[in-house]
Parts: sequence; structure tokens; C-alpha cells
Amino acid sequence: MDSSAVGLADVLHDLVVTLVRRRRPELSLTASSLLWRLDHSGPRRLGELAAAERVAQPSMSAIVAHLESLGLVSRNSDPSDGRAVIVGLAPAGRRYLRKRRSDAAESYRQLVSQLAPGERAALEAAAPALSHLLELAAGQDLTAAVGAR
Repeated sequence: MDSSAVGLADVLHDLVVTLVRRRRPELSLTASSLLWRLDHSGPRRLGELAAAERVAQPSMSAIVAHLESLGLVSRNSDPSDGRAVIVGLAPAGRRYLRKRRSDAAESYRQLVSQLAPGERAALEAAAPALSHLLELAAGQDLTAAVGAR
């Protein structure tokens, strides 16, 4: 990897960390990640979710119980194995994610508006590459979740 890629990776890392720290802490990062995962990959067994989020199953059970108490997820028995639990995103969870994304996008728009026109143009030109990078990262994340089955 050349030094410009390392520099870009460092900047992307620092940007992500800074933006995550700025977010409202209504939910833990793991709970937020779980909602995102359910939105992108559909309902999953509790054990799969624990493995994908790299937490112990009892911890995942507690997270799911909390999200269920907020009405953001639903829990049902697995039709193929009554002992297993399938967790899905509830309509309120989908609305929560959309609102959170909308709020974050507005915050990012305000930040971008403070850049010089050339910097904004550079970000706009980079948007397709950044979108592709996001797809690659999400694909790896979702592949890990499916591999956890």
C-alpha cells in the first residue's frame, strides 16, 4: 500500500471515529449495529447475530431484550427449531433507522457546507468510490454474518 493510501485510510478512520463520537448515544454501538444488520440482511437467529456482532449469546440476548422493550425488534420462535429465536426488525426499528440516518445526513450536509467549493467538488467526485468502499465493507460484514450460521 502506498503512502497516499495509508494517509487516506488514516483520514477515513479518524473521520469515522469522530462522527461516531458525535452521534447521540440513545443506543450502544452494538445495538445500533444490530439494527443496521437486521435492516440489511433480514431476520436472523440470535446465535447468528451474536457471532456476527462478536458478542456472547447472553449479551446479545440482553441487547435484543432491550431493543424489544423499545419496540425496535421482534422476537419469534424459529419454525424449523422451536428452541431457537429469530430476531427481526420491527416497523418502529425501521422508522428509527430512517430518522437517525436523516438526522446524520443533515449534520454531514452542514459540515460539508463549511468546506471551500473545491473541497466540496472533490468530495462529490469521490462519492462513487466511497459508495463502492461502503458496499465492499458492508458485503464483508454481511458475509461474516451469513458465515456465522
